Amino acid sequence: MQGFISKQIMQRLISNLIILSKKVLQLRVSTEKDVDTTESMWEIQHQHVADNI
Repeated sequence: MQGFISKQIMQRLISNLIILSKKVLQLRVSTEKDVDTTESMWEIQHQHVADNI
């Protein structure tokens, strides 16, 4: 059926979105000075990715 995104394309989109969100987080973490806050940000990111896989 036309108009539907194939499973392979959807997987690539999700993969690219995960990579993009990681790069955005890396940028955010690089501006944060507090170590506890940066660790918390990474934990939240990892949990979010794990929930969406």
